[in-house]
Amino acid sequence: MKLKIRLKTVNDASLFTAKCNEYRDNDVDYLVGRYIIDGKSLMGILSTGLDKVCEVDFHCDNKQICNQFRQDMKLWIAEDK
Repeated sequence: MKLKIRLKTVNDASLFTAKCNEYRDNDVDYLVGRYIIDGKSLMGILSTGLDKVCEVDFHCDNKQICNQFRQDMKLWIAEDK
């Protein structure tokens, strides 16, 4: 499942990585341009800069877990303009 998100502050990034770390059995990729960062790595995410629309690729085959992840990401989902 792919989502477009925007992390505006360091606090957003910290909360985002904490939430991603709750999904221990799943990989979360944070894609910025040509870079792929582990979504569970706060330092990795901060190294790419903040306040830009990025893509999150959540690797999971369980629909229920995917729906829960989407709910957890609701705060950061970027609006299409």
